[in-house]
Amino acid sequence: MRRLWDLVCFSLFFLALPLGFAQADIDFSKILLGSSKNEVQKLLRGSNFVFHEYNDSQFKAVKLVGRFKDNRELIGKEFQEIVPSTTLSGKFCSGKLYQLDALSHYHGSLNFWQGRKQIYKYINDNKGVVQSIMIGQKPEQSNVGFTFIIDRSASGGKVKGEEIVKVMIDSDTGSMQMRYQFTNKWFCPE
Repeated sequence: MRRLWDLVCFSLFFLALPLGFAQADIDFSKILLGSSKNEVQKLLRGSNFVFHEYNDSQFKAVKLVGRFKDNRELIGKEFQEIVPSTTLSGKFCSGKLYQLDALSHYHGSLNFWQGRKQIYKYINDNKGVVQSIMIGQKPEQSNVGFTFIIDRSASGGKVKGEEIVKVMIDSDTGSMQMRYQFTNKWFCPE
């Protein structure tokens, strides 16, 4: 009986192994607001993102992970072999990225805490200030969100305006998720 239990545990470990690959797999601080369309495209292609929409005003891209080395190996794969890790969408104004939305899936608490640390380090390094805390209103929801303001004008760099960073933590779908939104309307004045 013990041998059967060991075999079951061993099999479950290897069946769950592909899920271990799914983690936040891009450093969002490298996708700078104000970047050109070409800069964004080059960075995401270099990180093996697949674009499913790309035009002058916006893009949508996804990072897929599984048991393959690069995106060319996705051709002909079954859906179960592919795990979405990070989904990005962005909006351009006058050729500059002014809004970036991201959804990262974490299958494992260590990956989740490392991803969380990465975003808060970005906020801390840029002297972000908490503007608001949002809590899911439904009793069954675990959603908690934070809005931070980074005053780019005070930093003395080329970029001005207020960068608004929203971070939402969610585990309603079984895996831990973090949603991010970076916006700076200085790149798209009204």
